[in-house]
Amino acid sequence: MSDAPAPGDRLGHFRLVSELGRGGFGVVFLADDVDIPGRQVAVKTLRPGVVDAEALRREASALAVLRHPNILVVHEVGESPFGLHLAAEFAPGGTLAARIARRELAREEVLPIARACADALASAHARGVVHRDFKPGNVLIDEHGIPKVADFGIALRSGPGTASGGPDEGTITLAWEGGSTIVGTPFYLAPEVLEGSGASPASDQFSFGVALHEMLAGRRPFDPAGGIRATLADPSIDASIPADLRRIVARCLAKDPRARFPDLHAVVEALDAAIRRRSRERRRLRRLAIAFAATLCVLAGGFFGMRAWRTASARHLNETGSAAMVRGDRDAAREAFVAAHSADPRYLPACANVGTLASLEASPTWAVTLLRDCAATFPEADVVHYNLGAALRATGDLAGAEASLARALDLAGRGPLRSLVVNEIARIEVARGRAAQALARLEGERPFPATAEGTILEKTVGLAALESGDPARATRALSRAIDAGLPEAQRPEAWVLLGRAHEALGRLDEARAAYAQALLAGATGEDERRAREGLTRIAR
Repeated sequence: MSDAPAPGDRLGHFRLVSELGRGGFGVVFLADDVDIPGRQVAVKTLRPGVVDAEALRREASALAVLRHPNILVVHEVGESPFGLHLAAEFAPGGTLAARIARRELAREEVLPIARACADALASAHARGVVHRDFKPGNVLIDEHGIPKVADFGIALRSGPGTASGGPDEGTITLAWEGGSTIVGTPFYLAPEVLEGSGASPASDQFSFGVALHEMLAGRRPFDPAGGIRATLADPSIDASIPADLRRIVARCLAKDPRARFPDLHAVVEALDAAIRRRSRERRRLRRLAIAFAATLCVLAGGFFGMRAWRTASARHLNETGSAAMVRGDRDAAREAFVAAHSADPRYLPACANVGTLASLEASPTWAVTLLRDCAATFPEADVVHYNLGAALRATGDLAGAEASLARALDLAGRGPLRSLVVNEIARIEVARGRAAQALARLEGERPFPATAEGTILEKTVGLAALESGDPARATRALSRAIDAGLPEAQRPEAWVLLGRAHEALGRLDEARAAYAQALLAGATGEDERRAREGLTRIAR
């Protein structure tokens, strides 16, 4: 093996950019994927001898089935002159442990994050995968504030004594009497694991209970002086934690695994109930606040003015919804945006945010009525008509969507919004069997702007060309879109379309590579199905 890798080195198709951290298993780098311009990943380089290559590949294959929005995506396992490396989704927000340590975790953020992590673990358990080392240090935060559970057993097949970060904080592997081996982190290890039993979904639940207490109270529920066997003692649950959450924590931390929740799905249900209780309480308090403020408004007479008060209320609720959307709590965001519109129907930012939220949901029927009301209130607002059209398309009302988008196109100038409107109209035309018309419309918009919106238009040219029977033109457009920095969320579909175009031209090697890139780019749903079907067809 060569010397240790450093920024600037190449590991397969990854170019190392900067070091993100290091531990007992190796070093983690931020890296550029040279095969997919614009995509950055986290590459973990593993120390020689820490893990067997075939064992790691088998583990990575098992983890490839874990498709969940709160599980960090592992892209591939590779080997270079520097040794083994692991490429995974890059989450730039750091770890949950760091946020807890810096006391940056607000109380209202805890339950949505905890619920997301519990759901991720439940999904893994349903697939037969046990984490074995769940802790806040293995929860990463992405650029949108969404938690991602990482390190599902990856790189934990080391020999006795290997540690990362010290005996109290890092992952350790110990040989136990009778030949059994345990892997995990002190203060998070379930009692039965410490006593030599194998890891299980129930032991993951215990680790989750420790982490939940840490998120709520800022400390773990076990005395640091207890060392590696700390969790054999009774937990010290912080009295400041609300009673319903104390009950959840206490049940997760039961010494007897049979006394814990039946599974992590039951933990998710308990957290959902706690979230609903708080949501009802917030609504009650908001109604009281609104009533109190209205009373003050009446008493103050003309001093404060009802109009100004309604606008201020809408602005506050809109900001609350924006914050909820950033942290991934769509239910809270939806509730706040609807309340903002109710407080002041003439507050345009709330209407715009409803459209943004609706675009993230598969069938946003809830948004259509509100956006129609917004469109009636703001008949000259291009963004409202665009949002309504996009929401109608998502619910399957293509005719209604086309009418709203036509109105938006009449109002839009030559800026980014026009590109998005044209793109939506073209995709509807393709869906309604008018691919040639869509292609003519798109070509009439050239030259496309040198922006993300321009690359999205180029991708839709590829879709329209493919559906109109011109796969050669489709390959050129799709390759241009990808090479020009197509946004990451758009790449899986682009790779699938490129695979279909190459396949139509008989270029099976290129088609196979494109379908594989779609999966590497994190294809889900229909894109994932088409990519896998394409690979299966080519393999026959």
